[in-house]
Amino acid sequence: PPSAPAAAAPAPGPVYTPTAPSGQWIYTDTYGWVWTPYDQSYTYVTPAQDDAYEYVYYPAYGWTWIHTPWVIGVGPYPYWGRLGPVHFAWYVHPWFRPHRVYYYHRPYYGRPYRGYRRR
Repeated sequence: PPSAPAAAAPAPGPVYTPTAPSGQWIYTDTYGWVWTPYDQSYTYVTPAQDDAYEYVYYPAYGWTWIHTPWVIGVGPYPYWGRLGPVHFAWYVHPWFRPHRVYYYHRPYYGRPYRGYRRR
């Protein structure tokens, strides 16, 4: 007699694939290349608004908090690449009182947004 047909395999369920938050790679003198998300929830500004930290992907350590004084407008600024800082929540809609630092586009050996000026 013919053999019974094989039972159909159950349909696979949805597969969860974690995705990286929307952001960009920036280069800092202290940490090197880090992936920095755009969203506000990845940025912490102290209550006194005198210091800032961001939760970034640091290739040497994975996801970690790093000191980011440029968020409040002080300290060394990273190399933003061609996109600049305009997509970051802290830059577009700051929820704190940033120091009066304005970025301007000054291409210098392919490094825009390295300079700043105080008003």
